[in-house]
Amino acid sequence: MVHLPVMKKFTVDCRSIGSFGDFVEAMNQGLIRRVGGEWNGHLDAFNDYLSWPEEEAYELELLGAAHCAITLGHDAKAAWLRDMLSTCHPSNEESVRSRLARAERGQGETLYDVIRVIIHDNSYVYFREA
Repeated sequence: MVHLPVMKKFTVDCRSIGSFGDFVEAMNQGLIRRVGGEWNGHLDAFNDYLSWPEEEAYELELLGAAHCAITLGHDAKAAWLRDMLSTCHPSNEESVRSRLARAERGQGETLYDVIRVIIHDNSYVYFREA
């Protein structure tokens, strides 16, 4: 019989989020504050925070994943990209504008898709969508 190690579990409740800001707060409450941080919504920093728990591997359960996927769809990505335009380096503006136009047409990755890829690419995280 194979015994799997017991993993610490962090649960993030996204069942009632209405925006990316709400998602950030849910992640802060369910995971990031518990490991000593405070996330401001920057996606590169999100990847770093996923590596903060002391455990070698842990389970991250996302409650309301289907609702989260809808809320963080193309409209949310377009809003996020509009915010990025105000702070990105001028050399990146063309790329951001191109991605913004696609999001506004309902094409390409959603904001939830981007977040899922970040989580799945992190070797510490066993991701469970509930």
